[in-house]
Order: sequence, then C-alpha cells, then structure tokens
Amino acid sequence: MPLVRISILLGVVSFFLSYLCMPILREIALKFNLVDQPGGRKIHSIPTAYLGGIGVVFSIMISFLCLYAMIQYQIEVKGNVYFSFGRENIFWIHLLIFSIAAMVISLVGLMDDIKILDFKVKLCGQLVIAALMILSGVYLHLFDHWILNVAFSVAWYVIFTNAFNLLDNMNGLTAGISAIVFLFLSVLAYVTQNFLLSFCLIIFCGSLLGFLPFNFPKASIFLGDAGSLFIGFSIASFGVLMFNHLILKGLSNPYALFVLAAILVVPCLDTLTVSMIRIKNKKPIYIGDTNHLSHLLTRSGLSAVHAVLVLYGLSFVFGFASMIYFLTLK
Repeated sequence: MPLVRISILLGVVSFFLSYLCMPILREIALKFNLVDQPGGRKIHSIPTAYLGGIGVVFSIMISFLCLYAMIQYQIEVKGNVYFSFGRENIFWIHLLIFSIAAMVISLVGLMDDIKILDFKVKLCGQLVIAALMILSGVYLHLFDHWILNVAFSVAWYVIFTNAFNLLDNMNGLTAGISAIVFLFLSVLAYVTQNFLLSFCLIIFCGSLLGFLPFNFPKASIFLGDAGSLFIGFSIASFGVLMFNHLILKGLSNPYALFVLAAILVVPCLDTLTVSMIRIKNKKPIYIGDTNHLSHLLTRSGLSAVHAVLVLYGLSFVFGFASMIYFLTLK
C-alpha cells in the first residue's frame, strides 16, 4: 500500500473515531454533571460538557493500534526489505512509553476538570511524565553535556504541555492550532522520510479535526484539561522526536530549533505574551486571565470567531514559511 494512502487512511480513521464518539461523551458528561459552568472570565453562557479531550485520546490510541497492525501486515505481505523504515523497534517502544505517559497526563487533566487541582499537583504530574520520556531516551540532543540536555528537555516538556493548556481559552483555538501544527510536522517528517513519525502525526491531526465541529464556532463540548494537557504533552514529545530526527538528517541545532519554533509560533507567542503581562502585573503565571493573544484581538474589535481565525491564519502562514525555509536548506 503506497505511503500516501496509508497516511490518508489513518487520518480518516482517527477523524471518524473522534467525530463519532463526541456526541456519546457529551451525553455522558451532561448526565454526570461533568460540565464547565459559565461565569467569571469565561465566554460561554450555558454549562458545557467536558470529556472532549477523552474522545481525542481514545481515537488517537485506537488509531495507533491500527497503525501498528497495518505496518505489521504490510511487512508480512511485502517483506522487511520492501517495507522497513529502520529503527522500528525503538520507535514502537518510544510510542508505547509515550502512550502510557500521555494517558497519565490526560488522567491528571481529567481530575482537574472534575475537581480543580493545585497547580503543584499538576506540575508534579508533568515532571513525572517528562522524566519517563527522558529515561526512555526521548530528550533533546542539543548540547554536548547530557545534564544540559536533560535540564532543557524537562523545561521543554513542561513549557509546551502548559502552553497548549494556556492556549485553550476560546472555542476551537487549541484544537485548530494543534491540528495545523501536527499537519506541518507530519509533512516535515514525510519529506525527510521518517514515515512512521509522519503517520503518527497525521493521526493527531485527523482526531483534532474530528473534534473541531463540536467545539467551533460554537462549543457543545470542551477539550478540558484532559485534552489540552494531552495535546501539549504530545506536541512536546513529538517535537523532541522531530528535532532529533532533523539533527540526524544533518540539520544544525539552531536551524532545527528555528524550523520547529516557526511551526509552533502561536502557542510560543501566546505563552510569552501572557506570562510577561502576568509578571508585569505581579500575578502568578498559573492564574488565568484575559490577556491572551485571542483576548487582545477581541479587544481590538474582532469577534471571538474572527480572532480565532486570525490565529489559525498566522499559524498556517508561519508553518508554510517554515516548510519553505527548510526546503531551501536541503
């Protein structure tokens, strides 16, 4: 089966798994009162179901199993020589460890959705899963000394896990931006011939697109922390794998970081902006407010929907520019 067809099939499978389970999870959430109540800085006016993130996690994990079965079948039919990507065993081990860690952080997020957890508890959970990934070998090979690599990797995992949690402040924002990020990362993996990585990334993209109709422009279900923390951790993890892959392909560290930073420009800018404002106002970084990029855009006169679309456009433009820049380096 051609590689492009596998990518399309995996994206379609994850899309429909996500799309079909959202109404079921919404009814479950409403039945058990797992809802986000309106009020305060929130923009929704009626109680809205959580558990959207659980549907995203479910669809992705099932799609991973489909990917593994599909690859093993192709190897059985075509043989290793024809359908071998190299380092498959290590990749599957990393994917298994990632899946365990990702479900742990999603569970932490779900607990926070049900009953708000102290930020220290969530931070401890993030440090544990970061340590798990680093011990498995999924850390940034950025410096000559391993201690610096480990320290930078821990910061990478924690920052990006929280960046997408912070970004989840308007309908469709985190899901849409993340889908764009995963799409460009998938294309980047594909053109650099890391096909297994590309397949996994397109699964994330499909799942998030399957969720998006229930969350944008009007939301009948939210990702919740269970979803946003999972997405942030996933992008952090696959970002590490992508960075190390680019280094193996001969790209220097600064260029590899620049390519990834361009694809991740919206969550990076949002986190930096809101953190600087909170520090300036002498408020804790972990306490929510309405100073995100999306809020700044609405205060400039845009509607919430238009603000989200502008950020979609910004993310897509920088992602596309990152791809063009990368291709000029080859």
